[in-house]
Amino acid sequence: MYPTLYQIQIFSEKEIKFDISKLSTSFAIFKRNREGPSRPVSLLSKRKSIKDIRDEDARKWFREIEIKTSAFTKNFEEVLLENPQNLLIFRIILGVGHRKFAKMIGKNPRSIRKWEHLEQMMKRSTASEIAKKIKELLKTKRISLQNFLFNLKVLKNEFGHRNVDALIKRGIEFAKNSSPNDLEKKIANILKAGGVEFELHGVVSGISRDFCVDFVIRRKEKPIILIEAFKFSLKSKSPSNSKVRIDQVDHRFQVIKARWPNVKCIMCVEFDREIHPATVEILKLDLMNTDAFLVNDEIEKLGKIIRRELLYDE
Repeated sequence: MYPTLYQIQIFSEKEIKFDISKLSTSFAIFKRNREGPSRPVSLLSKRKSIKDIRDEDARKWFREIEIKTSAFTKNFEEVLLENPQNLLIFRIILGVGHRKFAKMIGKNPRSIRKWEHLEQMMKRSTASEIAKKIKELLKTKRISLQNFLFNLKVLKNEFGHRNVDALIKRGIEFAKNSSPNDLEKKIANILKAGGVEFELHGVVSGISRDFCVDFVIRRKEKPIILIEAFKFSLKSKSPSNSKVRIDQVDHRFQVIKARWPNVKCIMCVEFDREIHPATVEILKLDLMNTDAFLVNDEIEKLGKIIRRELLYDE
């Protein structure tokens, strides 16, 4: 419908004023919030797919995103808009396949593939939505370069199994049916002597998967105390592996506590000889989720600790 001559005359006689500063601000907001991608895919440098990423490249990429997100706490939206392939970093941190990841963030697996292979850019509204979900998912994760590289190896099938979930289930089933070692027998006797009911190699549910724990003490089906026990030889070629193993178990406790925040977690470690108290303190340095850390002769105190915790829980 065209304007009438009368309307044209009215507009011609009136002086129309524009506030240039407000107009510029409005345009900037429109540009920032527009639905289209911030720049074409062709202008970005495409990274390697997950199967071709080398450890060196993975380290650099991890450190780069760690800095941009202030240790994986914020700026997720900007990182995704800058390059949608950065989504892969968060998937590796979570240690899940692309289909499970798609379900976790509420997106189509095909879209995940396209973003990770840099076949399409990401809309701002989509980046904002995914950023919120990623921030929530990473809240309970103990993120480290070491765990990141381990997850990468699992997802690259370096452990000889394509189905990670099946691999985990097979490991849990194997652990449940395995015979107790000498240390586990020792702890079992301590618990029996104190009249404590427990499950040996019990299964405890986490947020995303189940875990097999050496000893599980429950009350009304709810886990209230978990005990992990293992032995180390200081004569081995890599005695530092004990520190790695201890940190891994502490991380497992963190994941379980995300599901059961009031559960008490105890770690019992037996070395083949006495170790200096200063060494014990070094081993305990990074432990954030272990409520009691017992080494060698200290394991005898386990019964007293358990009774105290059970009394407190009543």
